[in-house]
Amino acid sequence: MKLKQILLFAFLMIVAIVGKSQTGVIKGTITDANTKESLIGATVVIQGTAKGASSDFDGNFRIDNVKAGSYNLVISYISYDNQIVRAEVTEGKETVLNFALKSASVDIDEVKVVAKRRDNTEVSMVSSLKAGNLIVSGISAQQIGKSQDKDAAEVIRRVPGITITDGRFVIVRGLIERYNSVMLNGATAPSFEADKRAFSFDAIPSGMINNILIYKSPAPELPADFAGAAINVETKSNADENSLVIAYNTKYVEHTTFNNKFQTYQGGKTDWLGYDDGTRDVPKGVPSADVFKGLYTWKSIDDYMQKTTDLVKVSKLFSNNWESKSKTPLPDQSLSITLQRRFVLGKVSLGNISSFSYNSTSDYQEVDRLEYQDYSAEQNRVIKDFDFHDQKSKESTKIGFIHNWNLLYGNNQKLEFRNLVNQMGNKTTNIRDGVNYYNVDTIHAIDLRYESRFIYSGQLAGEQHFNHERTKFNWMAGYGYTKNSQPDNRRLTFILDNNQNGDHYNEYFLRMQNVPNAYLGGRLWLNLNENIYNYKADFEHLFKIFNSNADYTLKAGVSYERKKREFSSRLIGAVAYNNPPDIFYKPASEIFSEENIYFDQTAPFNQDGITYRDNTAAKDSYDGEDKILAGYIGLKIPISKKINAYGGVRFEKFNRKISNFYEKTGNTDNLDIVRDTINYFPSINLTYNINDRNLVRFSYGKTINRPEFREMSNFDYQDFDMFAIIHGNDTLKSAYIDNYDLRYEWYPSAGEVVSLAAFYKDFTDPIEVFLIPAGTGYDYKPFNTEKAYSMGLELDARKQFTEFEHSSGFLNYLKNLTIIFNTSLIKSQINTSQQGFARDKKRIMQGQSPYIINLGLNYASEASKFNVGVNFNRLGKRIAYVGNPLNPHTWELPRNSLDLTIQKELGKRVTFKAGVKDILNNPVRFVQYYGTNDNITVDTYNYTPNRSFSAGIVVKL
Repeated sequence: MKLKQILLFAFLMIVAIVGKSQTGVIKGTITDANTKESLIGATVVIQGTAKGASSDFDGNFRIDNVKAGSYNLVISYISYDNQIVRAEVTEGKETVLNFALKSASVDIDEVKVVAKRRDNTEVSMVSSLKAGNLIVSGISAQQIGKSQDKDAAEVIRRVPGITITDGRFVIVRGLIERYNSVMLNGATAPSFEADKRAFSFDAIPSGMINNILIYKSPAPELPADFAGAAINVETKSNADENSLVIAYNTKYVEHTTFNNKFQTYQGGKTDWLGYDDGTRDVPKGVPSADVFKGLYTWKSIDDYMQKTTDLVKVSKLFSNNWESKSKTPLPDQSLSITLQRRFVLGKVSLGNISSFSYNSTSDYQEVDRLEYQDYSAEQNRVIKDFDFHDQKSKESTKIGFIHNWNLLYGNNQKLEFRNLVNQMGNKTTNIRDGVNYYNVDTIHAIDLRYESRFIYSGQLAGEQHFNHERTKFNWMAGYGYTKNSQPDNRRLTFILDNNQNGDHYNEYFLRMQNVPNAYLGGRLWLNLNENIYNYKADFEHLFKIFNSNADYTLKAGVSYERKKREFSSRLIGAVAYNNPPDIFYKPASEIFSEENIYFDQTAPFNQDGITYRDNTAAKDSYDGEDKILAGYIGLKIPISKKINAYGGVRFEKFNRKISNFYEKTGNTDNLDIVRDTINYFPSINLTYNINDRNLVRFSYGKTINRPEFREMSNFDYQDFDMFAIIHGNDTLKSAYIDNYDLRYEWYPSAGEVVSLAAFYKDFTDPIEVFLIPAGTGYDYKPFNTEKAYSMGLELDARKQFTEFEHSSGFLNYLKNLTIIFNTSLIKSQINTSQQGFARDKKRIMQGQSPYIINLGLNYASEASKFNVGVNFNRLGKRIAYVGNPLNPHTWELPRNSLDLTIQKELGKRVTFKAGVKDILNNPVRFVQYYGTNDNITVDTYNYTPNRSFSAGIVVKL
């Protein structure tokens, strides 16, 4: 209730401040200051926007629909000095300004008029990709607005060759998330994934995105650490008008909303804000891990009496909060408020975009999770390891802020200060029932988990032009910070008593051991803090040689990145030596009541009650630091009127150190994990312009894929969902990739494109996750394999039916239709001789889909202000986890995804949106194949996502 009142008050205040805004007109005449003759084709641009006009044959210009306010106008003409003039626009009136330009004092070949090009529309995106030197795909804010995608992860899957796993990780061309390099506004994006080399794209709300560019070919100015793509997410920063936009959306989710099966547990008072208020912290008074362990080491009876007394006091500090309760979730809610303001200060234009978003969602899934020990050929059946059914309830909160400033001066030179903050919280209650065949136990397990994720990314950047726009200098200083906290993850496992002669037959009892166990009364704290410092400078200069008509372009730059990570975990478990039967058959709240927390001092060295014990080891924490010093030089050469070549080389000095994961005894410096390398990465991009509408591109470049901190550390994480341990591997090497691309592009008209691409990637030492044998089943660990390749074809088409504009009847409606279709056909192969782990010497790469299909149909009527869109996605079967000689690969099967979005403008300021997400609601299935000819298919993991229905309203003031 408090949140609703605060938001309502803020809404009313902002409406009162901003008010209504009417438009006016800027017009006038441009002449030569000396001859007084009219100048034809001179340009007038409102500083900091794409809005402007050119003078006609009489030197007259006119800019309509300019909102009331103060502006700077930039007046430019070839061989004349630019002018910057203040303009005051009054609503409903014409502002008349006449300009007399003076001839430039130096002779120049060419002057380029540079305005802040609008780069968030579909037409501008297509034009930008066409004019670029690289093989790039992208998606604009305009296209994002036509979907119901709530975050960057859902947005980016509309791009050719892109798929999403786990709702937040991006796969490009079928290559798993580890092969991507992600940038946020040109700076390395901070990651709060403790166990993956990946960026969580669900951290960025879709309403904050200006555009997303996916670079698929290497270039000297791009980071070398990628094989799938280098992805740059640009947030909104250019305020070209004064406006206030408020958007509200609600969503009904099948099998979740109003479902009384949904479970939750008592959390903190700030869970609704996405972070824990300290409720789940290690209680005050609990000693350090070493001191806590010492309470279980006794030298004498007196020592025993004192330490057990202290042990009981410490154990009673922990909360008795082990049980879940039912909850009826309300519909999902989301709210965003975006305020844009422009200011004119002398000859400087200052713009600000400030955006706030709040999102609260619930999700209920029933998941079947199985694992198998072996296949019996004699019995023609698979022997199970475990068979679990999970009821997983998840409550999520996201709060996001963008606060970006854009200062433009001179001929649209700029200084930017960009800030993005996101706070996310996930509260998960997982109730598990099933059979653990390894121990022959029927179990009932509980996992109460909370994950808080915070991300900040900020950049101070500048762009300067010199020498009549022929020399550019860009610089950026960035800082990123992430915090991933998983406080007090509680787990209990109850076992069904099958002793028919006992007093508690067919009742569940709590299993507990005399040493801490993550699943048996375990309480786990995980904390990750990461700081990233980025500095870069880029130089670009246009010049001519050999009396050429076309420009050569020289590019050069340097960058420095320092990443520091501190990771720590702590396992404190409830333990009991004798498991008193009457106590452990009761509910958890009674088992952990205060009277059962004791140590029987009448029987020395023998415990009857429950106490807590610390089982934290040195390897459960680590510090990591990466330093990358990079430089590059590139040259664009106009070989002929039709052929351009752009190539160069990138240099990267990489230093990594992982430390503090071992006991400090004597000289332990040699235990640090260290990598120190110097690499050179050449690349070449050729463009052949067949004509104005057709071109062919070829690209080659060498890149690298470095292991992530977690993959090389010795920390072992016990994953409840997978019922497995995730290991690191300190012997991992970097993978090297040779990338070849060939693409044909056809641009039939503005906003339309058809492209056909072929690619080939050759890998040395690729990194994959293998199943490895463990005492109770199979765990997961990364390894290098020797060689691999990935090759494929991509077709991307965007077609508008404007040719039916003058047709009659039904055909006339086709003019409003746009079809977006892209598909990829991919083949990959791993060649490995990993002894003991390799199931096949040759197989497809992990995570590689043989095909990907994206189809979008969009109908947009300008006359009726009505828009409807349908989006379809499908990807082929792929290996989720690599098997071993005893256990087959785990495959993710194809599924179809279909979404519908409807949008209708209600007047000039209000837009209504509605949609259905995942209409087909196909199940997600992971399977293994057994038998002589893999003729037995068994599910290892499956669930059915929930179809959802949403409705919302957008108000622009």
